[in-house]
Amino acid sequence: FIVGSVSKTFTALAVMQLVESGKVDLDAPVQRYLPWFRVADPQASARITVRNLLNHTSGLPQKADTFLWTDQDAGVLERSVRYLKTVALARPIGSFGYSNANYQTLGLIVQTVSGQPYEDYIEQHIFASLAMQTSFASQQQAQRHGMATGYRWCFGFPIPATLPFNRAELPAGYLISSAQDMAHYLI
Repeated sequence: FIVGSVSKTFTALAVMQLVESGKVDLDAPVQRYLPWFRVADPQASARITVRNLLNHTSGLPQKADTFLWTDQDAGVLERSVRYLKTVALARPIGSFGYSNANYQTLGLIVQTVSGQPYEDYIEQHIFASLAMQTSFASQQQAQRHGMATGYRWCFGFPIPATLPFNRAELPAGYLISSAQDMAHYLI
């Protein structure tokens, strides 16, 4: 099943692995790792740090729709973060405000710093390391291995449905796992 926003904890773990290996500094501006990173305010763009993203204190709004819900190609994560150049901050940097865009950006930092796709990093450095054999960063892979069917309500009845998979927001909410694998992760 899709673990939803619990995916953010995997992204945070990946960032912290890169911090521990000396490749990422939590207090460095995002632009150190993504030099082109921008929001609508150029001065704010230069002040947002990796720690701000992790703590949801970047000022990014809760809804920063990139209109990339159907894109499934390898470049969609970067395009979604590049789209933030048009987004105005919803609050001052340093004040809390939940936003998936924080974790999309962190996922792209993981991808850029590690030199491997976000999906591959998570699978290799977290899933494989923890023997999470029924965890996936791809809906197609998960479906081949018995992913649970989702349901939608239609006229009061649950109807089987293929739920949307948003690859652009994978680091924020679309990793797929099982109860057993999540137990491995928690331990």
